[in-house]
Amino acid sequence: MFWVQFFAGVVGPRMAEKLLQAGDMPNSPELLEIGMVDEVVEGAEAVLPATLKEVRRWLKSPDLGRIDTKKELRGPLTERWAAGIGKEAGTVWAACSNPETVASLAKVLERLSGGGGTKKAPAATSKL
Repeated sequence: MFWVQFFAGVVGPRMAEKLLQAGDMPNSPELLEIGMVDEVVEGAEAVLPATLKEVRRWLKSPDLGRIDTKKELRGPLTERWAAGIGKEAGTVWAACSNPETVASLAKVLERLSGGGGTKKAPAATSKL
């Protein structure tokens, strides 16, 4: 599945395997450490100002340079993904329709909604 390859490109193959197969849910400082977010801020009200600051920093680079760099870094995966999107969609749908997957996702949603007794972590801004 191409999204797994993309994810592994962000966090590294070993961390992707650990997170995806074990279902670990890193907290904000851990997300920062493994490169899934650019910054951790204290509270939701700080997300927009931090995001605007980061976007302004990125916009200092010429558009063409940013676009060409992204194409070079992600182009081959993007092309393979586009060519295989139908097959991947079928694979993902079959997995998400599986009763075991549905039950597992229900547990994850319960944890995310606070039903798992987890402490609210600082907010994070994403670079994906």
